[in-house]
Amino acid sequence: MRKDLLKDKLLDIIDSIEIIESRIVEIKEPDDFVSSKSGLEKLDSISMRLQVIGEIVSRINKHFPQLLDNYKSVVWKDIIGLRNIISHEYSSIDHTIIYSVCKDYLPKLKEIILIIIDSLKDKKYDHNI
Repeated sequence: MRKDLLKDKLLDIIDSIEIIESRIVEIKEPDDFVSSKSGLEKLDSISMRLQVIGEIVSRINKHFPQLLDNYKSVVWKDIIGLRNIISHEYSSIDHTIIYSVCKDYLPKLKEIILIIIDSLKDKKYDHNI
């Protein structure tokens, strides 16, 4: 993966997080996801964005595990694991977990991804994804 492509993928994660942030504004507690049709639509759309994030992290981890290893405050395998649940066991999604991920973990992930993007200025990545 070229450095500019890696940066683009990381920016895609930021875009997905910001979309989630805008969609979850009206969700004040986990049950808001399941108490109305619009809540369920938000759960679906947010879950898909979490799937996108997990897929990108999975690809980066496959090709550049050393990059993610530098940021141990994020449990990257959990991000990939959530992606796998959303992709393969969608009916098993727990709305309380999705809520917790969005409220408790995405802000830190966003912060770390921005730090990684900034760090790419000094590093060279030439592999293909």
